[in-house]
Amino acid sequence: MAPARPPARRPRPIILDHELSRHLQQLAAAVGRESSHDVDGSIAAWVWSDGNLSPHRYWVYLSFMQAAADQLAAGDIWPASAAPDLLECALFTTRWETSG
Repeated sequence: MAPARPPARRPRPIILDHELSRHLQQLAAAVGRESSHDVDGSIAAWVWSDGNLSPHRYWVYLSFMQAAADQLAAGDIWPASAAPDLLECALFTTRWETSG
């Protein structure tokens, strides 16, 4: 007998370390300044601090990375078969130029 519904798709574990947190903090701060939602970068600093990463915050990160990879794959510039670890690699190796 088949299950009533297919098993839930779980995000694959990927790295969230000090270096990646710092990259994400820089990106979030730049976007916050440009959008006027986080002019001084304090929200980005709190969200992407490398301390106190609870299991819940890590799960949110994994879910976000899966959703972002899926959204990118729906476009024409990202490989359709790309997994969140490719996005993780891109975030890890990219430097953002920030003003101010």
